[in-house]
Amino acid sequence: MITECMPHFREKASLCNVWDKTTGEPLYNAIVWNDIRTNTTVDTILAKIPDGNTDYFRHICGLPISPYFSAFKLKWLMYYIPQVKKAVKAKKCLFGTVDTWILWNLTGGVNDGKHITDVTNASRTFLMNIELLNWDPLLLHTFKTPVEILPEIRSSSEIYGQVSGDFPLKGVLISGILGNQQASLLGQNCIKEGQAKSTYRSGCFLLYNTGTSKVQSTHGLITTVAYKFGTAPAVYALEGSVAVAGAAVKWLRDNMGFIKDVQKDTESLAQEVFNTGDVYFVPAFNGLYAPYWRKDARGGVPVIRPQSQDITTLGLAIAAGAAVGVDVWDIHDEERELVPTDTFLPTSTEDERDARYTKWKMAVQRSLGWALPKKTSIMTGM
Repeated sequence: MITECMPHFREKASLCNVWDKTTGEPLYNAIVWNDIRTNTTVDTILAKIPDGNTDYFRHICGLPISPYFSAFKLKWLMYYIPQVKKAVKAKKCLFGTVDTWILWNLTGGVNDGKHITDVTNASRTFLMNIELLNWDPLLLHTFKTPVEILPEIRSSSEIYGQVSGDFPLKGVLISGILGNQQASLLGQNCIKEGQAKSTYRSGCFLLYNTGTSKVQSTHGLITTVAYKFGTAPAVYALEGSVAVAGAAVKWLRDNMGFIKDVQKDTESLAQEVFNTGDVYFVPAFNGLYAPYWRKDARGGVPVIRPQSQDITTLGLAIAAGAAVGVDVWDIHDEERELVPTDTFLPTSTEDERDARYTKWKMAVQRSLGWALPKKTSIMTGM
């Protein structure tokens, strides 16, 4: 397995943007992936499905019901934000993840800008059929989302248009779109079934390549599109999503004042103690993602790390180059070495790891059920 550590925050495929297609002006602030204001939208959807089953739509979109995904943010915007509601009614609203917003502006914006996304970003909206790779009518109906506000879904590697207007790169072809984690998977050369990568930043995201097979997890992982090159079949992945990883260390620094320098202090402090003394920190600041998918939770093996700080960019360059016949990095070359890496070996025994993991799961269980908002008309529909 390959892991990468990146110190800089980057918006994810589940970020939500809405804007006026006649003026190009945003209708509201972008809502980032870990924003939990949309918990009320989750309650609305759960109140309308049998037994409040969070996995009810997994067979369609590969995802559990969670405020993490864009459709819940979009529904929240259409319900609570008057200018968004008005623009949707007037058929002037456009929706997209950050890739769509950038592409629309680069290709002309109000002057016939391309309203497009790729399958990897669309697969995180909760609105795409994971099998057909198109917007799903049942999900659109469930979220009361007009299809005309959604971008066209295309592959991850093809020519979408060219930079226009007064941008410095005017005339340059735009030929690659990938979600953040999927670009990382490709950049790490995890193109074979069974290969996986884990990215550790503000959150932590492990992607496991399942080839052209769509695997439905029974252990809380999500099914997502890894990438699709032109007319070739889509490649899928399983993902384990952790909401808070590096953000917890930042919290220890900025909110608690336990450390001053993340890179220096964390390792040195950890080396000062033999064990944790059975103290476990569950960083459920915004609920828990895989494998629990509980929005009500609150805080109570060899690893190879690439020396490059942003392997995601390499993955996107590979996709863009493939669309125009440029071999940026031959991912099919069996002899090609991976990017330069550092290797870390475990120092604990298997028995020690099992014991710690068991106690970790006990700590997680104690974090569940702390957020209990009042049931309002939003939840009951009455």
